[in-house]
Amino acid sequence: MAHLRRARGITLSRLASRLDVEIAVLQKVENGELEVTLHGIVRLANALGIDPSVLVGGLRADDVPDGASPGLSALAPPTGNTRDGTP
Repeated sequence: MAHLRRARGITLSRLASRLDVEIAVLQKVENGELEVTLHGIVRLANALGIDPSVLVGGLRADDVPDGASPGLSALAPPTGNTRDGTP
């Protein structure tokens, strides 16, 4: 993800702001220390201005270990809010 972010001239700070998460969270994602949910992948892709398939290109089902964690909740939408602002 870091190379895609840098290629678009987006700093960690700017991406964190777009996603409303801490920079440390994105650093952990870029370093492979945190897994990201499908929703998080879509949010990251939108913030980077790319198609989500770019972030998961080449990923196969057997690449994900059984019992993998549920993902990066920090990139989930705020509880009780939908995209259009209705509860």
